[in-house]
Amino acid sequence: MEFMEHGMCKDEDREKMNIYANIHSLNIHDVRTETENTRKHQTPQHTGTDCVEIRRYRAAVVCLVLLCVLPLTAVIVLCVHIHTNNTHYAEESGGLLINITKLAEEKDQLLTRNTELTEKTDQLLTKIANLTEARDQLVNKSMQLTKERDGLLSSNRDLIKQRDQLHQEKNELLKGVWIYYQSHLYFVSSEKMSWNESRRYCTERGADLIIINNREEQVIETNFITIV
Repeated sequence: MEFMEHGMCKDEDREKMNIYANIHSLNIHDVRTETENTRKHQTPQHTGTDCVEIRRYRAAVVCLVLLCVLPLTAVIVLCVHIHTNNTHYAEESGGLLINITKLAEEKDQLLTRNTELTEKTDQLLTKIANLTEARDQLVNKSMQLTKERDGLLSSNRDLIKQRDQLHQEKNELLKGVWIYYQSHLYFVSSEKMSWNESRRYCTERGADLIIINNREEQVIETNFITIV
């Protein structure tokens, strides 16, 4: 009996709980219905203002997004541009460094060649100076030889004149006879000339016509006549 009573009590409690749950559900449903009815009645009054605010909000959000996106885009573009320029400048710098290196090498080569040419020029100048000195010596020697030649030619001409004169004198001397007597030479010409011509003939040759002043000269004259 007690068990049955206890089971009946549980059933009654369950029914009460179901009733309370249904009442609570009805109350919630009624509250939701009233709230929805209230919103339905109030919505037509606030629809225009809400739309404007929503549009303003959306516009503000769009502007804010644009304000964020545009600078970010600008920064990205600027970074890309800077990176591109840096890459380009780096390539140009590398090219310029290579060109500078090549120019430095060419400059060193030109300096080396210039030094070699300077040395060759100095050697040529030294050689030219030596050749000039040798030429001057040869010119001086040639002038001396020319003077000596002229002197020899003049001496030769004088000797030729003397030779011709000696030949002439020889020929003239062969025309007469020479006699040596007591340390004197006497010439007896085979040509017949007057006394004046004979005297002139002797005077031109640095001698004098013999004049018989003593016996010795008379003997000589006699001998001359005998010879002739």
